[in-house]
Amino acid sequence: TEKVNNKQKLEYKEIEYMVNSYVKSRITDETMSNFVWAIYNNGLSMDETYYLTDVMIKSGETIDLSSINKKVVDKHSTGGVGDKITLIVSTGTAKIKIEDYTGKNAMEVKGALELLGLNVTVEKKKVEETEGIEYDADLVIEQSVIKGKKLKKGDSIILFTPDVMVKYPNFVKTYTFAQVEEWASKNNVTVIKQEISTNDCPAGTIIAQDKPEGYLVYPGTSFTVTVAIEPDEDDNIEDAKPNDKNNNRNNN
Repeated sequence: TEKVNNKQKLEYKEIEYMVNSYVKSRITDETMSNFVWAIYNNGLSMDETYYLTDVMIKSGETIDLSSINKKVVDKHSTGGVGDKITLIVSTGTAKIKIEDYTGKNAMEVKGALELLGLNVTVEKKKVEETEGIEYDADLVIEQSVIKGKKLKKGDSIILFTPDVMVKYPNFVKTYTFAQVEEWASKNNVTVIKQEISTNDCPAGTIIAQDKPEGYLVYPGTSFTVTVAIEPDEDDNIEDAKPNDKNNNRNNN
């Protein structure tokens, strides 16, 4: 009930627990009333509605109507006075219309389709890193069966999630070393810092990298960047000595 009130998605097992516990008198009328009232106020998603319907079907006796070679529909009453019997009927033989699952969580789609009787496999598909596009490893980017096609129980479908092929960017003069470290951590590689004293550019500037721009990143490996640092005073003194000697020659 608390999850429904907080608009959090219910899992199949949670709905199954509520319905079966109530049928077996393991929870009180008050608890179930609060649960139903929360659903009335907050609604259910399509997946949750399917879960609830499926659990209700399985909570009682079912009748196999597969021998009837006609359409079977459900007649259902929401209540009222009358000596009527309502039958909730699931045909069980209807074909499953495939939707466009791209952008949806692969495991959630897998669970929903498996409940409908399909064989679902989730596989990684290599995609190149593209500037401006953020890939989520859990979301579907492609599917083996096109939207609109109808499958029957036992048929198979493959959902593809991204395996991003990351490439080295150009760190030189565009990244700080802290930014390089952040990038390396994100992509599971180790950065080795090599320092060189120079007056040619500001201290902290990335002036070289051993892995060129566009080179594929392999997790667990390392790369080296060269960072400029300010020359110390001794270096400056040594640099000045030849000039002093030249000046003395000129004076002589």
